[in-house]
Amino acid sequence: MKKPYFSVIIPVLNEENFIPKLLKSLNEQTFKNFEVIVVDNGSKDSTPKVINELEDSLKYPIKIVHCKEKGISYARNFGVEYAKGEYLIFFDADGVISGKWLEIAHKLFEKNKNIKAITGIFFHYPTSNIFKLISYNLLYHFFNFIVLMTNRILFRRYVLTGNNFAIEKKAFTKTGMFPHKIHEDIFYTKDNFLKHYSIRNMRYCLKMVLLNSPRRLEKKGIFQTYIDWIKEYFGQKPTEQYQPYRKDAK
Repeated sequence: MKKPYFSVIIPVLNEENFIPKLLKSLNEQTFKNFEVIVVDNGSKDSTPKVINELEDSLKYPIKIVHCKEKGISYARNFGVEYAKGEYLIFFDADGVISGKWLEIAHKLFEKNKNIKAITGIFFHYPTSNIFKLISYNLLYHFFNFIVLMTNRILFRRYVLTGNNFAIEKKAFTKTGMFPHKIHEDIFYTKDNFLKHYSIRNMRYCLKMVLLNSPRRLEKKGIFQTYIDWIKEYFGQKPTEQYQPYRKDAK
């Protein structure tokens, strides 16, 4: 088999209800030259069994590896050790991607070799609750757009969203990989990536769409999430201590 262009890295911790949706959406990709590395971070449910049962129906190579160090940053970085692809893609287990996600990323990387990282846009699963539908999607993304544009204009940077982005493997290892902090993607972008590269080496692509669960917003609260993001976008320290397990995955 030829060397994969992309290595898709997915950390899991008790994700039996979510991981099948993401793996099936990867099955529908128009770009086919990729591998998937699932990093089990100590699941106590049937996550590994569910993945094994799906394996025969998948159109791409998939490997499950086990990371003993607990935490999403550890798991993502651990998965990179097994990656054979030239470029890395990071998704969370509760996401579902559009069918041309990988194709669009491939075209962007091939068109301009100065691009080292691309981040996409995400929405939350539809809900019948009108208030949640508005606050989780319209208000949430209006806020996110304002923060992104403020960063773009004032600080000459985008934030590489940890659950929905692709990066050249050499660039990722060169820049030190994910730090072990809450909102690791924010701190990776400003403290790691942008010490080696500039905004010219980044792309924010509205066509690379991911749907994910609103469970983090529901647990923490949307307004508290906004406040923490503002502090961490423009501050130097995370608003919380890094926990060995994600609070929403217990």
